[in-house]
Amino acid sequence: GIVGKATSKNKKQDSPSDGPQNEQIENKKPSSELSQKPAQTTKQSQEIIIGIEYGFEDIANLFSGLKIPAVKLLPEKFDWAKTQPDVSKPINWALSDNLIREYQKAGFKEIVMGLRVQSHDSDNGATYGKKRPIPKPEYRDLYTAWIKGMVERYDKDGKDDMPDLEYPIRYYEIEVEFTSYTPESADDYLDKLRIAYKAAHDAYSNVIVAHSAFLPWTAVDDNPTAVQYEKSFA
Repeated sequence: GIVGKATSKNKKQDSPSDGPQNEQIENKKPSSELSQKPAQTTKQSQEIIIGIEYGFEDIANLFSGLKIPAVKLLPEKFDWAKTQPDVSKPINWALSDNLIREYQKAGFKEIVMGLRVQSHDSDNGATYGKKRPIPKPEYRDLYTAWIKGMVERYDKDGKDDMPDLEYPIRYYEIEVEFTSYTPESADDYLDKLRIAYKAAHDAYSNVIVAHSAFLPWTAVDDNPTAVQYEKSFA
């Protein structure tokens, strides 16, 4: 899969209002209308990220041959329930450390981390289970601490960092694939996202937190036509 990094730094982006196309518009429209409706431009990012998905153990060197600088690691390798199966005990950072170290040594400079509370083969009892994987009220502080600890460990600020961390990790996705993999209601998910977003930024001001990707398989089960899309996705 493609996550994504290619940059176009120092390259001037032509404005949509520049060039021959604009001249053609001016010839077709009265000057009074043009003066009332100035051309609108959209500010665009000058960086995209291109990478592989998913990365797991013992294949980083194989992927490095592609010369792609970014990777999204397989989230179920280091979800909350796996790194802290007993919430009364410390977090086991080795699960994420080992993957990050392998991929950074292989040349990957941008790593995307998907932070899940649990996966199909893990459950630490701190959520309502597979059907509603959100922290129970009494475990919210521990979930916050896990998110904050994860981001802090990989921000390369010299405080509580992973040993030998080569580059800071900037990108985090809260849960993955909003569908059967993340089956809670939208309200439940947004509540979890707010907690995680704040915890991540408390640890690292430059962190970029993404919401879970949408994977609407069931919306297209009946092969809807264009006029049926709104109902299918409701």
